[in-house]
Amino acid sequence: RHPIVVQTPTPIGSTCVLTEMGGVCSSRVQPPAARQMTVPEAFAHVDGARAERASRGAYLFEVGKDERFLLIVEESGVARVRDVRRQGKQELPALTSTIAYKSSAIFFAEARGTLPVVAYLTGQVRVSGNLKAAESLEPLFLPLTAALKERDASIGVDEDAPMDADMLGLPAVAVPWHAVHTRAWWASHWGTDMLQGTWFTLIGTFLWLVETLILGAQGGPEQAIAWAQAASAILFLVSFGFIAEIAYPQAMASMLTEQARRELTAKEATSALLPPPLERSWAWRERLGLTNTIGRGMSCMFAAFLPFVVLAALAFAEAGVGSGVGWGITVAMAIFLPPMALLVLSASEASIRDMAGGGQGSRLFYHTLQGCCGSEGFEKHLGTDSKAGLWLFFALMVLVQLLVTPTLFLSPRLWKTYMEFAEVTFFTVGLGLQLRANYPEYANESLFFGRLE
Repeated sequence: RHPIVVQTPTPIGSTCVLTEMGGVCSSRVQPPAARQMTVPEAFAHVDGARAERASRGAYLFEVGKDERFLLIVEESGVARVRDVRRQGKQELPALTSTIAYKSSAIFFAEARGTLPVVAYLTGQVRVSGNLKAAESLEPLFLPLTAALKERDASIGVDEDAPMDADMLGLPAVAVPWHAVHTRAWWASHWGTDMLQGTWFTLIGTFLWLVETLILGAQGGPEQAIAWAQAASAILFLVSFGFIAEIAYPQAMASMLTEQARRELTAKEATSALLPPPLERSWAWRERLGLTNTIGRGMSCMFAAFLPFVVLAALAFAEAGVGSGVGWGITVAMAIFLPPMALLVLSASEASIRDMAGGGQGSRLFYHTLQGCCGSEGFEKHLGTDSKAGLWLFFALMVLVQLLVTPTLFLSPRLWKTYMEFAEVTFFTVGLGLQLRANYPEYANESLFFGRLE
């Protein structure tokens, strides 16, 4: 099966958060298919396949270090494949997409539709170029999938054989970061957009907490607001602590693998066909995402608004419905709550299990506006609730940045001016990096350091 690009919470930006991934996640996979069929034989099954909806263009497939095949989809929808191992990239036509597999085992597992999602999170499969066009090639690989299943059946290979993680070059069990990372310290902890974005938001939130504690201790008319902000900052710190825990590629892979295992167990425990995760009834803890690390982080972030709810209620109780403070807090919460709600929804048990199984997770925002804004660009950037939530949050922080920056010139002698500028800058840049990490083409990549190998 050809790679399918799906999403993950980057956080955004997407860069997942979270973060997007492709393929079908399963805790089971075939033994090395390269022992039964060679890569050239596999592409011979693709040559001549026809798919009307396949995007016309040229696609380069790189399998391992030595195998390279060019697939050209003609105007008739027919695929033509040729071996280009002896040709340089400069000799190839303009490429629509490049799909690279780290080994033939990875390629054949993908062709069977049994490649675990951890392979995408650890860079075993990479898709660059036009991702939407790459998705459209899936029907062209159906003859190969059928041939593999037929051959497996003829030689007695169990299609549900236990996954051999060593075969895929992946860790079989979760191990401490220091046991799997051979990179330098900075690459281990700052080597991806998701990691950098998480640390930046943590730094910005910590500075916010320090400022509000100082203002609260000083007293004055804004003391109550300062203490409410301090309580909110603490909850945000806890939230980003959870996100930092899962920002490491291996930690995210372990979580999604565990979710896929839960889904498999649920399917095996019932004889009835289970509806897709997003269509099931879930308990309130599962709806809020309290059953996974990302969800707990998002829920803490959502709870960070509670101190302001209390403060607004006290303001209205003291000054009546005409309270300026009460309405100011209410309007601010109304602006920031929607993106927070979308992020919580994207981290629910149903959404995470759907992503772990090869889906895109919750898409309430997109489906709500699909009728009027269902363009390809809209779906690419706002097609999942995690991306939509991050984009909205990031846009709001950019607006705050534009409001705060002029104060450097208007009030250059106040310590609060520089604290607020640093807080907002760290937070905005961090959200932007998390958002970038949500796009599959930037998975396990750093805007500053390039892609991790």
